[in-house]
Formats: sequence, structure tokens, C-alpha cells
Amino acid sequence: MRETPKATHMPTAISEPTAFAISRTHPPIRRPSLNRGRDENDCEDVHTEYHNAQPLRPLVEWFNPNQNEPNDEINEPSQQQQGPADRIPSTIVVDPSQTIIIPTINGEIVRPRRCYVKIYGLRLCDDNFPTKINPCILFIILIIALAVGLTGRLLHSPVGSFAQVESNDAPFTKSPSVVPSMSPSLDARAMNITEMLLSVSGDVMYDIDSPQNRALRWILYEDEMILTYESSNLVQKYALMVLYYSMSGEEWSSNDGYGSEMHECDWYGVECISFSSQVDVIDLERNNLVGKMPQEIGYLNQMKEIWFSFNRIGGSIPSSIGMLGNLEYFQISQNELSGTIPDEMKNCRSLQLLKADSNQLIGTMPTFLGDLRSLEIINLMRNKLTGTIPSNLSNIHRLETLRLAQNKLTGTIPSELGKCQFLKNLYLNNNELEGTIPSSLSNLNTLIDLWLHYNLLSGTIPKQIAMLSNLKRFFMHNNRLRGTIPDALGSMTKLNKMKLSNNLINGTIPSSFDNFDNLDTLELHGNMITGEVSARICSFLLISFTADCLGLDPKLSCSCCTECY
Repeated sequence: MRETPKATHMPTAISEPTAFAISRTHPPIRRPSLNRGRDENDCEDVHTEYHNAQPLRPLVEWFNPNQNEPNDEINEPSQQQQGPADRIPSTIVVDPSQTIIIPTINGEIVRPRRCYVKIYGLRLCDDNFPTKINPCILFIILIIALAVGLTGRLLHSPVGSFAQVESNDAPFTKSPSVVPSMSPSLDARAMNITEMLLSVSGDVMYDIDSPQNRALRWILYEDEMILTYESSNLVQKYALMVLYYSMSGEEWSSNDGYGSEMHECDWYGVECISFSSQVDVIDLERNNLVGKMPQEIGYLNQMKEIWFSFNRIGGSIPSSIGMLGNLEYFQISQNELSGTIPDEMKNCRSLQLLKADSNQLIGTMPTFLGDLRSLEIINLMRNKLTGTIPSNLSNIHRLETLRLAQNKLTGTIPSELGKCQFLKNLYLNNNELEGTIPSSLSNLNTLIDLWLHYNLLSGTIPKQIAMLSNLKRFFMHNNRLRGTIPDALGSMTKLNKMKLSNNLINGTIPSSFDNFDNLDTLELHGNMITGEVSARICSFLLISFTADCLGLDPKLSCSCCTECY
């Protein structure tokens, strides 16, 4: 029978840290496993011997954890006489629930380190002080730390920032620049919403000063509707708030409803489909919008009308506009937009109106416009577009207005435009167009305005132009046109204004001009026109009538001209 070793028999030469099991109470004796080399009789002897022994005192006992290494001091039985009450079995299996592990180094027990408080990264442990910590001092330190932390949170954490969490146990943090999904202290709602909206906006949401970040925080912490990631209008409301923050919504002339408890369909300038409450119209014209149009606008996938004209919107047209397959009206005139017209707009197959005039758009005329067969109005005037006019615009059979004036377009006027049978307004003035005036334009019998002035056009005025019976304004001034004025032009009885000045036109004023009934403007100066103005024309009492009638021997004799050159 093995004798219980005394404390003086503890191993003294241990090269590496060694763990000893200390039994708080003597554990029950369990039947040893049969694979340890003993037979059943041995096991029965142990069981019988243990039950015949008297209970041992609950004192600390040491056992060598490495049973394979002999230790004479422990294994040799003591010379003292042992009574039955002091005997224990030769094999003991220690119950883990009744033991603790004490680390030792070179035979000395390593004192465990006990820490009393851990707050804001500060640990107070018993090995930090030479004596025990006074509980009163510890309590005072804890109160001061809590007060400092609470004050810092109130003073420095922005309202609605990611530092705010609903749990009272969450640690105070100072405006982290990451999205809520990166913080384990936030609840599942915040993390699910964040994950959903990250798929919409991407990494820009990590910027705490971005409109996307501000819109996310508003959704999470301020919106009284308390949406979840499963809410059908989550992305819609988020996109509108990004739009609001991106274009200085706080400074808008009218911003009723934005950032309030009202449903987004009741916000200023927003209209929704009645049965689905999905946004289909945004009308914020003349509302002091300043900033950039966000990509998130493309996620309003039921959008049909966007009216942003007469504001100060900068940046470029977001490519996400191409996601709006139902878009019919896109009005962004009179802003400060730059960049090119995105190719993604070719997906806007329902587009009927494209007005982006009076901006600073660059690049060439997109050829994909000819594939948008629903277009009725194209207005890209007063930009910096270059290149030629796409001939495939003739594929847009419903086209009524084509305004490309005041750009830097070159090349010739495509003769294919004569196929646009419903064209009423053709504005190609103030470019660098060359060549002749296509006679095919005479097929546009619905044409009201033909503005080709301030280009580099040459050749003569096609007499077929007289077939434009509905033409009211005919502007050809400041080109390089030659020849005479076709007499057939007198048949355009609806003509209201004709400007042929500053060309190389010669001959006389056709007598057919006496047939005009509605003419109020006739400008002929800067040419080589000779002869005399008829009394019939003078009876029209023209508002503006200019000619080369200045001097004692003028080229053209005119007694009723409003201005002579």
C-alpha cells in the first residue's frame, strides 16, 4: 500500500513548469480500466480494501502527475506503522470536479494573479500593489472612472453615431468610422440593416462623414418607423435620405418631411404609386439643390420621373441611372453637371424625355440614343459635347424635338434626320457643322423650327425647304451660304421669322415674299442682295427688318427697314 507523501517529500528538481493535482476532499475510488494490465481479482481487491478503510481527513494530498517516472521519495513506503484508517489504495483515480491545477516552477508554487476590476482597458490586480487593496479605495476609483466615461460619451459622441447602442452594457466608444456591422455590441437589427445597405452603397458607407453613413445612422437610430432589413421600403427610404444629405437638404427651399416620422411618400417633391407605396416621381426643380447626385438614386427602381432642373447640382450623372428601366422623364437642365453621358443609360428603354441642357457635359454624342425608340425630346444644348451627330437618331421615329445647339459638334448634318417624320424642333445652331443643308429635311412636314445659324454651312438654300408648310422660324444666318434666295420660299405662309444675314447670298428679294401673312422678322444684312424692297413688304410693319441699305448708294433700297448696315 502506497503511503501518502508529506509536504517535505514534494519533488524539488523540476526543469520545466509542472502541474500537481490537489484534492480538496478525497475522491471516490473508481474501478480501474481493464487495459492497465490488471485482472479482475486485482480490481476486486482494491474495491474491498477501500470499503474496509476508515474515511481520511479532508486535507491536501500531493500526487506525482507522471506515474511513469519513478520517484524514490514518493514510491518508497514509509517506515512508520500505518493503521487501516490511514491507508489508501495503491491506485487512485482523481475526480476532476474535486481538483484544481496549481502551476509550479522549480518546485515552488506560482501564486495565482487575481484582478479585482477591469474597465476602459485598466486592470487592477493584487500583484500591482505591495499590500491588499482597500475596498473603499477601489470603490472610489470605480465611481470616478464611471463618471469620466459617461461625461466623455455625452460630450464627444455624435448623436446617432455608431457609438450609440441600445444595450446598457455596451462599452462607450467615440464615433468609430466603421459601419455598425463591424461592432459586436450592436443588435441584430442594426447589423442586418447595415449588411443590406452595404450591398447598395459599398465601402463609402465606412466614411462617417459621408451622406451614406449619415443616412444609415438616421435609419438605425432616429427613424421612428423602426424599419428592419425585411421592410419593403428600407432601401427606398435610405436612398431618399442619401439624396437629401448629398445635396444639402438642410438648405433646400422646401424640405418638408425629410428626416421626420412621416412616410417618405409624403415628403416634399416625392410621389408614389398608390397601391405599392413605391416612389415613381421626384420633383425638386428650383429647390436650391447643391451637391452631387448619388448613385443610390438608381435603387428607386420604380422611378418614372426625375425633375432636378434649375439647381446647382455638380459632379457627373451617376451610372446607376441605367438601373431605372421604367424612367420616362429625366430633366436635369440648368445645373453644373460635368463628365460624360453614361453608357448605362442605354438601358433606359422607356425614356421619353432627356433634358440635360445648360450644363458642362463633355464627350461625344452617345450613339445609343438612337436605340431609345421611345424618346420624344432630346435637349443637350449649351454643353461641351464634341464629335458628330449620330445618324442613327433617325431610328427614333417618335422624336419631336432635337436640341443640340451651342456645343462643339463637327461634321455634317445627317441626311437621315429627314426620316424623323414627327420632328417639330431642330436646333443645331452654334456648332462647327460643315457641308450643305440636306434637301431631305424637306420631308419634315411637321417642322416648326429650323435653327442652323452660326455654323460653317456652305452651298445654297435648297428650294425643297419650301415644302415645310408648317415652318415658323427659319434661321440660317452666320454661315457661308451662297446663291440666291429661292422664290419658292414665299409659299411658306406660316413663316414668322426668317434670318439669312451674314452669308454670301446675292440677287434680289423674291417677289413671292409679298405673299407672307405672318412675317414679323426679316434679316438680310451682311449679304450682297440688291434691288428695292416692295411696298407690300413694307406694309407688313415688321418688328425687325434689316438690310444693307446704309449710305448714299446702298446695295438695297429700303424705306421701311428698322436697321440699315
